[in-house]
Amino acid sequence: MSEKMGTGSEPLRENTGQTACREVPVPIFSRARSDTPKIIVGLAVALVALTFPLWYALAAGRSEPSPAVELPSGVSQCVEPKDTMKAHHMELLRQWQLAVVREGSNEPYVSHAYGTKCKMSLTKTCLGCHTNRANFCDRCHSQVNVQPACWDCHNESKEK
Repeated sequence: MSEKMGTGSEPLRENTGQTACREVPVPIFSRARSDTPKIIVGLAVALVALTFPLWYALAAGRSEPSPAVELPSGVSQCVEPKDTMKAHHMELLRQWQLAVVREGSNEPYVSHAYGTKCKMSLTKTCLGCHTNRANFCDRCHSQVNVQPACWDCHNESKEK
């Protein structure tokens, strides 16, 4: 291997496929330190944006309490427990509609919770207890912003 003198104090070597200078390691976090404030701000903005619906719902709260169930004298319970009816009454009414209107069934509904029997009828069973549609049905439905199509076919005054 022949050596040539360069301008520095070290001799230059012929090109043998190896580099003559050493690579200096760059600290891993040197660049990250300068971007840290940007990253923190970005994460904070993302956190606020992702949790905004939760905070909004908590701040807004409910506009009014759920209406009290007004049962007629002599009736102590609905066809199913209150929580079940509140969450699933439309499913129950759809099942009744399929059974009575579509399949022509005259069988009574048997409560899953209480074992009691009742007629599968919105107007004769449900509205027999919940007599004031405006204070019960309409109030709850407008509170949760739904518009059921029950009253397209069911007219209280005709069917009572």
